[in-house]
Amino acid sequence: MRPNPPFSLEHTTARGYNPPMSKRRRIALVDGYNVIHRTPDLRRQLDVGLEAARNALVRLCAAWRRARGDITHLQIVFDGDSSVMPQGRAGFAGIDVLFTHERLEADDGILNTIRGRRRGEQYLVVSDDNYVVNNARALGATVIATQTFRAEADKARRRARPADGAQDKNALSDTQKAQITRDLMGLWTEED
Repeated sequence: MRPNPPFSLEHTTARGYNPPMSKRRRIALVDGYNVIHRTPDLRRQLDVGLEAARNALVRLCAAWRRARGDITHLQIVFDGDSSVMPQGRAGFAGIDVLFTHERLEADDGILNTIRGRRRGEQYLVVSDDNYVVNNARALGATVIATQTFRAEADKARRRARPADGAQDKNALSDTQKAQITRDLMGLWTEED
């Protein structure tokens, strides 16, 4: 008599064991400059500067990730020099900003990440670049267009904002804000 397998057949694929959905990591890879150039309000931020556009993208990604709820980690991948913006944590939990080295484009950085996938990792790629889209799909990643990404993020932002005329019950009153300012000014001037 054969012993029972250590896992059910529903968790077995040609590549081997796949953890149950609850233990899988869903990682989103965002093609940074592609999304900036394909999203009108992010593209307008380029008039202010590249850093402003990148920071706006980070905020948009944070809203989108919160709204989806199924993304365990998000990486925004840019071409080039990391000295223009800190690489690593983006100030939001679960979001990293990555820059490829000078001989590697972000497109190939995204695809190399998917190729190096570990068991239990699923990738979702946000890009409109045909090279990235076609190759990411061929490597088994899910791909969403920047327009879909933007629509999902906008929906999340609308849900997060109180309706017109509605008061946020946790918002500070003008009196409370003024008192905090006075208290801080007092602390700062005491230190001098």
